[in-house]
Amino acid sequence: MKKIVLVLWCIIMTFAFTSSVSAAEKQWVYGDSMPEGILHYEAAALGNDIYVFGGTTGYKYNTFTKEWITVSNIRVTSANATTLNGKIYIAGGIGTDAGQSNKLFEYDPSVNKWTQRGDLPIGVYAASISALNGKLYVAGGVDVGSNTTTSSVFSYDPTSNTWSSVAKLNNGRRGHRSVVVKGNLYVFGGGENSSVEKYDESSNKWTVVNNTPESKVSYGAVAVGDKVYIVGGDRTDKSSVDIYDTDTNTWSKAPNLNTARKFLQAVAINDTIYALGGRNVSGEYITAVEYYKTNDIIWNPDPNTQPSGDRAILTITMTTGLQKEYDLSMDEINAFINWYDTKDAGSGPSKYAISKHDNNKGPFSKRTDYVIFNNILTFEVNEYNTVTAAIYK
Repeated sequence: MKKIVLVLWCIIMTFAFTSSVSAAEKQWVYGDSMPEGILHYEAAALGNDIYVFGGTTGYKYNTFTKEWITVSNIRVTSANATTLNGKIYIAGGIGTDAGQSNKLFEYDPSVNKWTQRGDLPIGVYAASISALNGKLYVAGGVDVGSNTTTSSVFSYDPTSNTWSSVAKLNNGRRGHRSVVVKGNLYVFGGGENSSVEKYDESSNKWTVVNNTPESKVSYGAVAVGDKVYIVGGDRTDKSSVDIYDTDTNTWSKAPNLNTARKFLQAVAINDTIYALGGRNVSGEYITAVEYYKTNDIIWNPDPNTQPSGDRAILTITMTTGLQKEYDLSMDEINAFINWYDTKDAGSGPSKYAISKHDNNKGPFSKRTDYVIFNNILTFEVNEYNTVTAAIYK
């Protein structure tokens, strides 16, 4: 009696898609310009949206639809913004709505509304603001009462709507930025100051850990992973971008901006940094927006190997660590790669539809996954042939 055993899935080869190893391979790319040029404005990112306040109106930019729309505004300048619990906060500053520079404003995007919260202990502008462990921290700036640069730091508890003083900075500063990495608050430069200080909330202590490559003010600063990116600003080279590695306490360089600028804001969405507006070297307001993908994914197949399978397993690792697998034809694989390469070059849709075919279809007539470009960390293609072999016994 003859037995026929069908042998399926003979694995042929694997293509691996890995992260770029050199920042020099990546560049800043121009995005969709801001609707207007604004001086000393505030910006923050929530989800996939970028918010800009302080000009003639407020704006929101959706990184998926690539559209700017108007939202409720607050007329405050010379301040900074941060996010906490899905809301945006702006503290101090000057301007129509700033009062004595001691106001704290809270923006709720779900209802497009601003609410005034508890007043700061002092009036201050050109200070930094960040969120750490459920509280806001406002550091440094210019004390309106004495018109001098201050080293004071205040913490705000949104639950009790109260402020409290915490340890002062070792060095007063203004026009600086602060970011949070691994539960520590960092401040960089400001005025003629070039020191980097780190705040440990548990010990209520500031420690000078390094210096910026040069004194700088009015720059953009964002944290991506363990690194902090210092973007542009009022310094010798206003297009330069410095990277501070909080793990090694060292500095390195990223590619320069295409447009040198100061008085800008920078935000990060996943691993992509956006540099927004500001003033150019001639002092003119600019609307140009540039973005930089810090963890670019580059396809590096063996150039001497040609695809030979007719199907493949596509494994996508998301920025959250989640992995998704799809059993696809090589035509579908190539279409995905073409979409990815096109989007990586700065054009094309931000999402891609992948059919799940008959996998776990259940009662549905069709199942489709939509993959978002900015949420992809790496992906891998394992190609195979659906060879049928007959074994006779």
